[in-house]
Amino acid sequence: MGLFGGLDQPGPGVYADEQKEGAFIRFFRVLALRFFPICLCNLLFVVVNLPFFALVYFLADIILPYLSPTLHPEAVVLDIVNRLEVTGPEEMEAAFELAGVIQFFMIFIGTFLVVGLLLIANGPLQTGFSYVYRNFSRQIPAFYWQDFARSVKQNWKQSFQATGISLIASALILFNVLFYATHLEGLLSQIMLGVFSVLLVLFCCVQMYVYPLIASLELPLKQIYKNAMIFTLIRLFPTLGILMIQTIIIMVIPALLILFGTALGSTIAIVFYIVLAFGLSHFLGVFFVWHQIEKHLMPENADETVDLQKIPEDESIDESVKIDDDPTENVIIKEKSES
Repeated sequence: MGLFGGLDQPGPGVYADEQKEGAFIRFFRVLALRFFPICLCNLLFVVVNLPFFALVYFLADIILPYLSPTLHPEAVVLDIVNRLEVTGPEEMEAAFELAGVIQFFMIFIGTFLVVGLLLIANGPLQTGFSYVYRNFSRQIPAFYWQDFARSVKQNWKQSFQATGISLIASALILFNVLFYATHLEGLLSQIMLGVFSVLLVLFCCVQMYVYPLIASLELPLKQIYKNAMIFTLIRLFPTLGILMIQTIIIMVIPALLILFGTALGSTIAIVFYIVLAFGLSHFLGVFFVWHQIEKHLMPENADETVDLQKIPEDESIDESVKIDDDPTENVIIKEKSES
């Protein structure tokens, strides 16, 4: 039966002239129908990315104090002491404990955001998740575990390379953002902070597209990134909107639960991470990405092909894009075989 349980039976079908529902309604309908498998994907995502969570957390815990004196635990304690006007030894001890808790949760939530936005994550398995979410978005009968395993097997090498690229690029960009954010002395530092902050946001947008494209398209990795960047630019504001929602799901909601909910809120936040946060965020991202592929690349008639040279320049996608298990097929765009 597999980790993801049984398979879905085909529905009654639809007529060709049946009016399509909007993407907003379709998203929540599919989310309701696939809620339990999405939760299972979330749990599996947490398990397979435990090494990456640990890596990001410990690197942040080690590097941040050396990156800036203001991020050192003693500096945090001193700031709390000054703000709360702490004087006695017992109050000082409480200030140290509070500083430790604050620093832990800041790094904790930051770690989950970095991994959750796929800046540093298990690429081969994330491609498998993306393939499952893509099939959910297409509303086709699915064998969850078989789909996941097949996609990982087919795309592990390319996904592993994408993991290396994202790890190096994310480390460089994040280091510069944190460095210039804590050294805002002079106009140059402010300009560099702005530049690397924009690069970080754009790279997060590109990463949203990379793994779904790997799972869906027969392309070299260079073309995957090229098309991801093109999609990001031609659909910049919708992509930024999805990224903002993902950030709210992964960072803002748990942070508010921890901040205002004390011990109970922290427990709820941890359960939210384990059960739903990542799966919901990634399903939203893949649902959006697949909608862009359908809109810009897929013909209305599945048997037709598309001449990409006739697509307007502002919506052009790399000409080598095609959706097909057999790269020798003489078509440009064709639905990927589900067999």
